[in-house]
Amino acid sequence: MRTIFLLLSALILSPQLVAQSSMPMAHGGHGDHTHQPGPVSTALSVIIDGKVKVFTLADLKALPQVNVTVVDGKTKKDMTWTGPLVSDVAAACGLVDTPDTEHHLMHRYAVVYGTDGYAVVYSYAELLSTFHKGQAIIAIQRDGAPLPDTIGQFALFDSADIKTARRISNVASIEIRNATDTRP
Repeated sequence: MRTIFLLLSALILSPQLVAQSSMPMAHGGHGDHTHQPGPVSTALSVIIDGKVKVFTLADLKALPQVNVTVVDGKTKKDMTWTGPLVSDVAAACGLVDTPDTEHHLMHRYAVVYGTDGYAVVYSYAELLSTFHKGQAIIAIQRDGAPLPDTIGQFALFDSADIKTARRISNVASIEIRNATDTRP
């Protein structure tokens, strides 16, 4: 009876497993990055507690700029990316890091989405210089020039990431959520 159950389970699951294994891997997976790119990002939506603020390229240029140098995954050369810190973008939306808000911020995390549907997650502490040695930025320039269309107007880079899996081209939105809102 157990053998029949295992065989039936394998038959039921095998189409799903075949479909999953034939899908191209997105950013930083073990595949060859053959996924289809999304449309060019032209605006950045930041969602915090259900409130949406949309940033244009000009809006992001108006914020303090930071340079982050990271190794390009393909060429293995250093590239300098410039843009505002993600925490400065969030502060422009009212989520400010102060001694009074620090404890509350530790309950938050950010989900960053690209126009191709790729998403990565950061604990909010990783986005704050008071907790994290790295600098996570919304890049708007590479090596002093505007970003090419293949990257979009906005990309996310964290200087502390060793691998490129959390780097996102064509960033479309950042949703900052409160983990205590979803606990069981």
